[in-house]
Amino acid sequence: MRVLVACEESQAVTIELRELGHEAYSCDLLPCSGRHPEWHYQTDVFEVIKGGRWDMMIAFPPCTYLTVTANKWLKDQKPLISGALVGIDRRNARQDAIDFFIKLANVNIPKIAIENPVGCISSVWRKADQIIHPYYFGDKHRKTTCLWLKNLPKLYHNKSINLFDQNITHVDQGESAEWIDGKTGKIKRQPKWYAMAKQGKELGYRSKERSKTFPGIAKAMAEQWGGKI
Repeated sequence: MRVLVACEESQAVTIELRELGHEAYSCDLLPCSGRHPEWHYQTDVFEVIKGGRWDMMIAFPPCTYLTVTANKWLKDQKPLISGALVGIDRRNARQDAIDFFIKLANVNIPKIAIENPVGCISSVWRKADQIIHPYYFGDKHRKTTCLWLKNLPKLYHNKSINLFDQNITHVDQGESAEWIDGKTGKIKRQPKWYAMAKQGKELGYRSKERSKTFPGIAKAMAEQWGGKI
């Protein structure tokens, strides 16, 4: 198949599809970090869609303004963080993000999968077809991930350590990170992937690190939606 992996600079899914024999390309406004620029379009995704024939699209639209965790920034208030959008600017940015998401969902491509965290899309458009976690596919992390699907099956998984029969009941606690809140003095916990990405805040790459697709999910998408040629 000829597959477009939209809004992906990491090329995690693109590389998995290529290894199975598919003609896959990533597309993002950022340069790729997956070390295969020959498989990457650094431009507007809709120009790429318009300019070619695609059998399938797997998309990871930006979630910054779509998540439920940032609802507090929709209120009219002074920003607590320098440069943060609040109030009307945040509400406008959210609407732009919603419009972008729905426009992606409606492009003329036979098979479509769109990934995003839990957010407002389920209420303003429609509920996700499937909700998964990285630990379903072998990565010992919790991260609620929603999938909206068109002409594609739900990803098969078993919630067990070996990915087969038994349900998993916990995630390795070693995959969490603890720290002491400087203001309250209380101990807080976060998933390790989240805490590690948070370290990049000062360097300006936090959102990019948080958006990277976990290897197990990328492999499952490629194998189950593409298959080996």
